[in-house]
Amino acid sequence: MQKRFPKRAVGYMMEGDVYAAQKKWPEAERAYRETLKHENTAVVAMRLHASMVEGGKKNEANAFETSWLKQSPQDAAFNMYLADLSLRGKDYAGAARHYKAVLIEQPNNAIALNNLAYVAGETGDPNAIKYAEQALALAPDSPAVQDTLGWLLVQKGDAKRGTEILRKAAELAPNSAEIRLHLAKALIKTGDRNSARSELEAIVKLPQQAATREEAEKLLATL
Repeated sequence: MQKRFPKRAVGYMMEGDVYAAQKKWPEAERAYRETLKHENTAVVAMRLHASMVEGGKKNEANAFETSWLKQSPQDAAFNMYLADLSLRGKDYAGAARHYKAVLIEQPNNAIALNNLAYVAGETGDPNAIKYAEQALALAPDSPAVQDTLGWLLVQKGDAKRGTEILRKAAELAPNSAEIRLHLAKALIKTGDRNSARSELEAIVKLPQQAATREEAEKLLATL
């Protein structure tokens, strides 16, 4: 395809995607660099950056990130990608910076607000609950958003309201072990040990990560 349409990006993009699927990161990077010459978009930039990260070229990835943001500092899509990448790596300062950049361009982005609330909670930012309230106003029926706000409230001392919100989240996402574990902990804080025990007994039967199951079992043993 590149030979037939040498000035079109699609062929290089497809080539990069094939190499990426095969985890051939140097080849994927090379193809995405060619793509970027013909299609200078955030979609391509994200793929190129990811190929460098996955290929272990951290310094090159950082240099590309700096260069891209210098020319497009408010690129919401690229900032969201970087924020999520930082969040997965527990780089909370970086995640917060990029989520805030997203919100400059997209102030009603509930996902960015919710994730920023989580990051703020992890770093002790006093604005955490404010961000979570804003996210809930935009996405009132999202169990993930309800979970973030509910758990923040419990951690900040408002266990009663936090528990009410976490109950709603658990009703909407009954198979989420993480949400139900938060609810169980909230119930313990409010003194409702019987309900907490019921939640924990249900949690250990759910498919989940070993760490979540272990935590639930340890809590259950204390009740």
